[in-house]
Amino acid sequence: MEFANGDYEKRVLFVLGEIDLLGYMNILEEARDRGRKYGISLMLFYQSVGKIERHFGQSGAMAWFESCAFVSYAAIKDIKTAENISKACGKMTIEVKGSSKSLGTSGAKGTESLSFQQRPLIYPHEITQEMRKDEQKMRKDEQIILLQGRPPIRCGRSIYFRRKDLTAIANKNRFAPK
Repeated sequence: MEFANGDYEKRVLFVLGEIDLLGYMNILEEARDRGRKYGISLMLFYQSVGKIERHFGQSGAMAWFESCAFVSYAAIKDIKTAENISKACGKMTIEVKGSSKSLGTSGAKGTESLSFQQRPLIYPHEITQEMRKDEQKMRKDEQIILLQGRPPIRCGRSIYFRRKDLTAIANKNRFAPK
């Protein structure tokens, strides 16, 4: 990498899945920190934030998140991770209506009020799916994508073995449900 001087014709994308099995590799940090200049893009897949912290420490994990163009979360079970996602998604303003009635000697009186309050765009328990039946939760095939400088995206995941149009062009997956 030292000899390229930032001159490259095409970018190279390194896609690493199940990266937790590789363990700590300092070359990944070097590729993250210096590789962009040399046309390197990394796409790493971890099963949990805890696994990133195990290899790189908490401050090292933060360095990864801060340097990512986007982070995608799906099937979250850890409440700490869900709380961090909820904070990263931000807040929204909701309209709250209230009313009260009082009975007195001069009859019934009623008042109505309208106020605005902030609430999280998505609560941690909505992310982890620990919900009552009447509440909206994330489906198992949904994800939240956090992009730098953009609002969060909540969307479905294209799980290929559930879609006939994709299974027709993919090889048989021995791990897919039968």
